[in-house]
Parts: sequence; structure tokens; C-alpha cells
Amino acid sequence: VMESVIGRRLTDRERVHHIDLVKGNNDPENLFLFPGPREHRLCHNSLNAIVRDTEKVPELLRMGKLHFDRTEGVYK
Repeated sequence: VMESVIGRRLTDRERVHHIDLVKGNNDPENLFLFPGPREHRLCHNSLNAIVRDTEKVPELLRMGKLHFDRTEGVYK
């Protein structure tokens, strides 16, 4: 899906992140492209600092209690 969005193949380093953590939700609005594994790991670290139970992430996003900052690639 991300390849269709960006109009090219992904590089070996790029990582596609599912914002709501539901891997089956491939809605382009739920996807974010990281340039490499380091940036993707930092994203997950930002989430883990806020939320202990990641199963609640979709609900927290819907309720507006959790936000994914597309500019910085982190959760707030």
C-alpha cells in the first residue's frame, strides 16, 4: 500500500509504521514511512513511554487521548 502512496518501491532500510498498531489496517491515513529502523524504533519508544498496554492504542487515538505527530514521527 505504501508503495502505491509514494509511487515507488520501498528501500531496504525504509519501515512502514501502522499508527494504530493494527497491522491489518492498511488505510493510507494509518501508515507512516520511516527512513530507517532507528527512526521507527524511536517512534515505538515514544509510544512505550506513554502507554503500557498497546492494545489500547486504537481506542486512545480515537478518543483523542493519544496523538501521532506526523512531523516528528512520535506519539504524544
